[in-house]
Amino acid sequence: MLRPMTIPAVVLFLLFVLSAGMNFNRLELVAPAAAQESSKPDFPVDNLSLGHPFWRRGAGLVYGSMALKNQNDYSVKQVIISCDFFDEWGNLIGRRATGVHQIFSPGRTWVSGIYLTLPSRKAYPGACHIISAKRVPPALVS
Repeated sequence: MLRPMTIPAVVLFLLFVLSAGMNFNRLELVAPAAAQESSKPDFPVDNLSLGHPFWRRGAGLVYGSMALKNQNDYSVKQVIISCDFFDEWGNLIGRRATGVHQIFSPGRTWVSGIYLTLPSRKAYPGACHIISAKRVPPALVS
């Protein structure tokens, strides 16, 4: 049996739940469909990809060139690329990252001058990924 003081607390809780727009059966917030679609975040990195890497070695560095494909409807800048390095047996021995200071318009662009330090003398470069990019404001694109 409930104490007399807990009955008002239970009633207030139920009023709060019902007025907050909660679905009492599933206990989750019910939001309008338009609000759910507009709250979807836009991450520029989701529509960027790398391909066709070409690597050269020298002086403890790897010099790379590769194609960057921007499938966004806008240009991006401050792209950070991370690459994996493997030993001769295929074991991951490290990752290196570098920034590319260029504005990439929508479409495919050949990027050269990517310099990464080798984690060891016998390291081999592997797959590269884009880990960060920023959207360019429309006023800056010419």
